[in-house]
Amino acid sequence: MQAATYEHKVDTFQKTFFPMPPSADLNDISTAYPQEVSYETRVTMRQIRETVNKLAPDKAPGPDEITNRVLTNALPAIECHL
Repeated sequence: MQAATYEHKVDTFQKTFFPMPPSADLNDISTAYPQEVSYETRVTMRQIRETVNKLAPDKAPGPDEITNRVLTNALPAIECHL
């Protein structure tokens, strides 16, 4: 059988080179949720100091337009607010 129209040619090409994939076998997938993991949501002053001290001073500021150099220099005065 020969394809006479472009539509038939396209359809034949797609079926030949891009057949529909077989249905996925999902029998081995578990729907049980894993057990919750506890975590600490409190951020310590030490973590804040370590993080700010690791900042590259001359990087471009973010949307708040506060530079890393300002954060580093002002840290002693603002750390309790962070």
